[in-house]
Amino acid sequence: MPHASNTGTAQVTVAITEATALEAADHELRFQGGAWQLRRLPDGAWSPYTPGTQVAGITLSVPAGTPADGDRFLIQPVRFAATDLRAALTDPNGIAAAAPVVAAVSPANQGTMGVSTLLPKQADPNLGQPLQIVFTSPTTFNIVGTVSGTPSTTLVPGEPIRINGWELSVTGVPQAGDVIEVRSTAVTAGALASNNGNALALLALRDEPMVGGETLTDAYASVLADVGIRVQGAQSSAEMSKTIAREAQVARDELSGVNLDEEAARLIQFQQAYQAAAKVLQVAQQVFDTILQTAGR
Repeated sequence: MPHASNTGTAQVTVAITEATALEAADHELRFQGGAWQLRRLPDGAWSPYTPGTQVAGITLSVPAGTPADGDRFLIQPVRFAATDLRAALTDPNGIAAAAPVVAAVSPANQGTMGVSTLLPKQADPNLGQPLQIVFTSPTTFNIVGTVSGTPSTTLVPGEPIRINGWELSVTGVPQAGDVIEVRSTAVTAGALASNNGNALALLALRDEPMVGGETLTDAYASVLADVGIRVQGAQSSAEMSKTIAREAQVARDELSGVNLDEEAARLIQFQQAYQAAAKVLQVAQQVFDTILQTAGR
């Protein structure tokens, strides 16, 4: 989102290139001193940024236009994600629960190896291509078939085998000569009815670190905890401010205000003093009159 004060013609586009690295935070991109700078709001410092570089799961590009010095853009990759959620399917029969590929171990295998899971993880042109994984030792294997890139041919305990956009996990220990065949589900008899790979992959999203290295559940809990701490801190600050204001008002009233009880007591004192003075004058007058009457005789 460009800032209203921008004077350049540059256009900025945002692409989510690594969903698991996304952060629940906004970013600000600015063009300053002939270079782009990026910071994480609201606590991040400015740092140099090269368009096309991935940061926090997003990649920013400037496909057109020329930026002017001081131009700024607000980047909000996940702020409005929930508002775009829509129900795309209402019939459960339309769910494609079967994965595009299935795996099977050869009946002639000599080891104790078995297939635990085979999950599609990302789009790949060779996702459904048939291939064989032929083990040359308990920890190494060869790949026979069409593959994308140069996948690893070493079996690491606890790590899946990643080829053509899918991940295959095995159990047990293979022996040299053992084979795993990966085939397309569509051309394998009975595979569509018995395969639930896509459903398992969907369930596995529950444990994927998708937001700043945290799962959705953990990230949501972190947001709630952060909001709760901030609300509690704001309430404590408000109560402290009220107490300080109340004490200041009491101190001010003690110096410049009127205490009705104190003033009423003083009025009573003045009234009693007036009555006593009047009584003294009355007695003095009576004494004076008596003296005059005695002198006249």
